[in-house]
Amino acid sequence: MRHFQQTRRQIHEHLEQIERKAAVEMGRLQAENAAADARARETQVNLRDLEIYLAAGELALIKARGDFAALKTKVEATQPPDPVQFSALRDMGEQIDAFETRLVRMNIAITDAMVAIPQIRTAQEAARIEIRNIMDAMLFDMPRLKGAILQVAALNQINKAAASTAARRQVAREIGQLGADALAQAYTNAKLSNAAADVEALESIAGRLLDTIGKGAKISEENRRKRDEAQKRIETLKVNLVLGLRASAEQIVRSA
Repeated sequence: MRHFQQTRRQIHEHLEQIERKAAVEMGRLQAENAAADARARETQVNLRDLEIYLAAGELALIKARGDFAALKTKVEATQPPDPVQFSALRDMGEQIDAFETRLVRMNIAITDAMVAIPQIRTAQEAARIEIRNIMDAMLFDMPRLKGAILQVAALNQINKAAASTAARRQVAREIGQLGADALAQAYTNAKLSNAAADVEALESIAGRLLDTIGKGAKISEENRRKRDEAQKRIETLKVNLVLGLRASAEQIVRSA
């Protein structure tokens, strides 16, 4: 019995290793789902804030357009034409254009947030499906695998013990004759019940999911860099326009 227990230890260790790997993978997927919940909550808060800012910005844009129209009427009615007022009018028009661009970008951000939340929930559902698959493998496939392996090991030990004496050889022949079909079935089930391969496949799926999330983060970082660069270019363009308008106004003053 002690020898039988020692010979089974390697099998038990291998099965425990499979179960530990499955538990680690489940924990990793659960952690990813928890992080996704936090991201979804932050996205919802950001979405609500953006909607408020957008509404306020649209009201401010309407008021700015009205002020611009009033100033334009005043400047055009001034005789003789005042280049300083024309320059101020142009500046105001540029500011309104910049503000409209900002509102457009805010609308894009709101749309992105609205799309991001369903994407996060879809990824979470996929992770939950994989968690349930791992649990099913541990609850249903592993017991069958253990039973089949231990049955094969037990039959092997019986065959070895029976080989020591003629009486045991006779017992082994009788058991082998009676249990040939059972042994073949147990061995076939052991071959077919490949829970380790299922766990490895789940690990591969989870790895691809994490790679996809990582790529999305890199893309977001690159988009952020491009937006910052575009903002700097817009600021540079504004400065150049102001300088050009100032030069134009000065030229008009000198000509007058």
